[in-house]
Order: sequence, then C-alpha cells, then structure tokens
Amino acid sequence: MVSRATTWAMQRFAILLTLGLLAGACGGEESDGAPTSSTSSTTTTAAPPPVTVPSTTVPSTTVPSNTVPSTAVPPTGPYVPGESWETVDLEAAGFDPSAFAAAVDLAEAVDSHCLVVLRDGRLVHESYGPESGPDVDHPVFSVTKSVTAAIVGVAETRGLVDVGAPASDHLDEWIGTDSEGVTVAQILQNTSGRFYDFGPDLVELGGKPDMTTHSIGLTQEREPDTAWFYNQSAIQTLEAVVERATGEDPEAFARQHLFDPIGMSVQLPRDEAGNIPMFAGLQAGCRDLARFALLSSRSGTWGDEELITADFMADATTGRTDLNRAYGYLYWHNAEPGTWDHTNPARDRTARFWPDLPIDTFSANGLGEQFATVFPSEGIIVVRIGPPDGVRGYDGLLSNDLPSAVLDAFTGRSSQPT
Repeated sequence: MVSRATTWAMQRFAILLTLGLLAGACGGEESDGAPTSSTSSTTTTAAPPPVTVPSTTVPSTTVPSNTVPSTAVPPTGPYVPGESWETVDLEAAGFDPSAFAAAVDLAEAVDSHCLVVLRDGRLVHESYGPESGPDVDHPVFSVTKSVTAAIVGVAETRGLVDVGAPASDHLDEWIGTDSEGVTVAQILQNTSGRFYDFGPDLVELGGKPDMTTHSIGLTQEREPDTAWFYNQSAIQTLEAVVERATGEDPEAFARQHLFDPIGMSVQLPRDEAGNIPMFAGLQAGCRDLARFALLSSRSGTWGDEELITADFMADATTGRTDLNRAYGYLYWHNAEPGTWDHTNPARDRTARFWPDLPIDTFSANGLGEQFATVFPSEGIIVVRIGPPDGVRGYDGLLSNDLPSAVLDAFTGRSSQPT
C-alpha cells in the first residue's frame, strides 16, 4: 500500500516535472507556487471505461448508477444532490446541444480526465476520459487552496476562528515578532507580507518533512497589505491555525463539517510529520469539485444547513484587495483590465482576467487548468480536471475558453453581468 506521505512526494515530483515541461513548452502556464509579484500597492484507482450522462451532444454508453433519470423540465428551488444526482437534458436546461458539442470537443482535445456541467445544481453533462470515471480521484493542485479557505470558513462559522483577528491568536510562535499582527484574512488573500521567494516556496516547501513548522518559522518580509504574493508557505500556516483553533486534526475536522455533509469523497496526502498540505495535494473527482462549487455558489448553505456564513463566502469569492482584484480568499474572481495580478507572467494584464466570461465569475483553479468555475447569474457550474501537461499552448486561458464555450451554448441567458 502506498502511504499518504509517499503519495505527497509523488505529487510534488509531478508538480516540479510539469512546471519544467510547461516552462519549456509555452513559457507561462499557471504554476502552483511560481508567481510573479505585485508591489503596486496519486495514485488513482483503475478507471472504468469512458462514461457520459445522457445528452443530445455525446452518445451515452453507460449511466453512472448514482444518477436518476433526466427530468423534462428543471424543477425550481435550491436543489442539492444527495447520494444520487438528478440529471437534466441539455435543451431543458437551456443549452443548444449542437453548440454545446464545441465545449465537449475542446475538453477532449486537451486530454481532460473529466468534464462536468451543472445547471441549478443538476447534472446536464458528464463525460470522462480513458483514465477516469465518476469515482476516480486525480490531483487538483491549487484547487486545494480554495478548499482550505472553505475549511477556515467552516471554523469561523462554528465560532472557532475570527478571520479578522491576528493569526497569532493561534500561532504562539508569532507573538512578539513582526508577524504578530498578521490576520487570518491577510493570509487567505495572499497579502500577509510573510517571507516569499520562488525557490523556497515552490521547490523547497513541498520537500520539508514538517511543512507547517517550517512555514510558521519563516520571517515577516514586509508590512501586510502592501504586496500580493502567491505565498504557499503562508497558506500552509493555516494548517496549524485550524488544528489549534478546533482542537482537531484538520482533515478530520474538514471531513466531519465540510466533506461529508456535501458528499465530497476526496483524498489528502500527509508530509512526514503528519501535516496535510493546505496549498496543494487534494485528490478529487469532477463530481467532488462540482459539489464544492455548488456549495460555494450557494453562499455556504447546503440544502437547509449553513456550513459557512454567507458573509465569509462573499469575501472568499469576490476581489478583496486593490493589490489584486482577481483574488478573494484563495478563490479567483474575474476582474477588469489593469486591476489584477496572476502567477503567469505571460497573461495580458490589459485585458479582463477572464476576457470572455461574465464579470461575476469566480473559480477554484489549479496547475494544469484544473478548475471549478461558477457563473452565479446563470446558475451554471463548469468543472474540468486533466493531466497538468495536457494544456500546452493555452497560456493559462483554458479556464477562460472552456467555460466560455459552455456559456456560448446556453440559450437561456438572462441579464448576466457582462
């Protein structure tokens, strides 16, 4: 049996290898921990054959056993899936099947493991590559960061953490240091001012036997809220914040209060000291990320249960800082030209962050164009997982092009923000 520490080492090697391949191929894919800065202010199980939910765009061979037959007209109300998942025909959900085929073709062209599309919480499309299936998990890299934000949000909702308060309320090591006043919110929005350097953050952090202790022990480099850095070591300190605030192992806390209530079946690796990485490492399937995105789109409420407060989710999923209007609490958000920064230096800052998506779009994104993207105005969610080296030449914009292709097929568009 492969240990979770070994799994994390394997993932870290894959990240470093992939970054090298991407750098050589296109010079600018998004990297987990390979940012530019702004100072202007697994192992998987054997996969079943390809499978799709019935639609008029892709022939169906097998329907997953945990779906129910399509409904002719989408019912109203805040539906959330249980163990089974209702499906809706593309046309009934407001999509043009022939136009939707372009999105499916694009997903296949970039070797996607899976593509899932929801409308008002119901499945309208689900397809898988040869190495995947509804129950197969894949590394989703920095999508982990958004999940970390949600874990912190659950802790705050339960009265255990105050994101506006100093992290030193839980990190005694920072008391009496320049980091004493750094708030949990500043860590979540990557404006903490904690030490950041490309090499230590990307190459060295994942190889530390105790990533959390290492991250806590780094120094304060600048005043908080004066620069935006994609700072993975700062994010890793949230592992200790959650553990000490809740008195529980962070994974156990997350499973009880986040993963299990919404039906996410995911895997988390461990370093040699037993810490879970809070910045990358999550292994999940497209259905898992669709559930997570649905919770995010519903302001932290699942059915009748408030797991995360609406106020926290609003802060998490909207641009929080003038240093980067495309970033909330470890989620990405669309932003106007000249207001955003990104980990990819090749991205055109004179364009909108996602040029072809509505301004209210937000997403959990990871290396290799893993994403769970939400169009709040239309109740549409698009989830894609794929191999991190399968999107060469896209310059980090598959997260624009694939969701845009889905939205272009949506004939029921209303008064969405543009």
